[in-house]
Amino acid sequence: MTAPVAYGVDFGTTNSSIAIAYPDLVQVLDIETEGVLSCLPSIAYLHRSGDQLAGMAAVQQYLVAGSHETRCPACDLGPRRTDCKQFRNRTGGCNNARLISGLKSYLSRPDFESTHSWAVDFSPSDLVGVVLRRLKRAADAACGSNVHRAVLGYPVAFVGSEGPEFESRQELALDRLQRAAGEVGFDEIELFPEPAAAIVKERFEDGVVLALDFGGGTFDVAAVRFERGEGEVIALKGVGIGGSQFDQILFNQKVAPALGLESLPLWLLNELGTLSSLGWLLSDPNAQWALSKSRGEGARLLERIIFGGHAYGFYRAIEDAKVSLSTNEEATIQFFRPGGIDVSIPVRRLEFESFIRPELESIHDTVYAALEQADITAKDVAAVVRTGGSGSIPAFAHWVEDQFGVEKTLDRPAFSSVVNGLGIRAQELWG
Repeated sequence: MTAPVAYGVDFGTTNSSIAIAYPDLVQVLDIETEGVLSCLPSIAYLHRSGDQLAGMAAVQQYLVAGSHETRCPACDLGPRRTDCKQFRNRTGGCNNARLISGLKSYLSRPDFESTHSWAVDFSPSDLVGVVLRRLKRAADAACGSNVHRAVLGYPVAFVGSEGPEFESRQELALDRLQRAAGEVGFDEIELFPEPAAAIVKERFEDGVVLALDFGGGTFDVAAVRFERGEGEVIALKGVGIGGSQFDQILFNQKVAPALGLESLPLWLLNELGTLSSLGWLLSDPNAQWALSKSRGEGARLLERIIFGGHAYGFYRAIEDAKVSLSTNEEATIQFFRPGGIDVSIPVRRLEFESFIRPELESIHDTVYAALEQADITAKDVAAVVRTGGSGSIPAFAHWVEDQFGVEKTLDRPAFSSVVNGLGIRAQELWG
């Protein structure tokens, strides 16, 4: 087979993927075969021994090692142990492993310079690099080459970048993402907007096409004007709203009341809504103490779930119920494990859509802002391409069809359109 020229890399909030660009074709790589998706969950596993894993391998290893601890008197870090921020002489200790998700949301946070474990500081680029390294190794193995070129997708607005500091936060996120790519072995890198990548491969007649990319952490809009087969981006808008925020809303609105978690301090409850925030909980003794001292059976149940190695399955059950509501009027958040862990919480689609109405209205405003930036109206749009896992939420899908017309709305593969477009862009640059 012809040697590859570059990779297209879609590093996502929830899932990540990679495409191999050859001179004559683009191949989206199947990273993992477990479950419905062939992409890689954007989850990093860190161990005190130095082991690092990504995706389902990270989750599976954490289920084995996540509950293991090392007390400070038995610490094997040697002279470095006094540099450990968890070191407490005879009274301290820490978990041997950490599981970290939501990595993309850390990139725009200037206050998050590093997370510390086992006398090592892990920067945001280090954490993102765990996932990117796994993607690159898989692609290198598949094509038999050590490829050093990549086109990386990026959202129009990273999670947490909104507000008066948007430009500096967005620039910080892009710099950290590019740095992570460089650290894993890419020395020629282009950054390309994710919504524009979703329609790179498309061939439209003359007119304006809207690309709506609704993912796990962000919603992005690109308006592209096509003339004689060539496309020009004339507007880009985005907002930090995606599927992971909807998971947290389900936790706050349904799970917390059903388990009787209202007695928890508000600051603690807000940090328990998603798997990505548990990295903070598992490394913060004050948060662990606050949870252990909270009254009620719900708090005890949550302790057994989190510190018993069941956190991933529990939060996945919330996400699965949300996904099910895209095709069913009702779903149930179900999670059962030995030791009295028995969670069964019904939720209706109309109920869920009422919970997320403010977020959907912000998404509508983002689309209107893109139309205004492009100086067009909905009637001027020739086609709308909808992609991303959250794009199948019925309330959003129906709104798009009402605004632009069913005949103009085109659905594309939720989890491969962007990475395939990034691969095509890489092919254009270096093919």
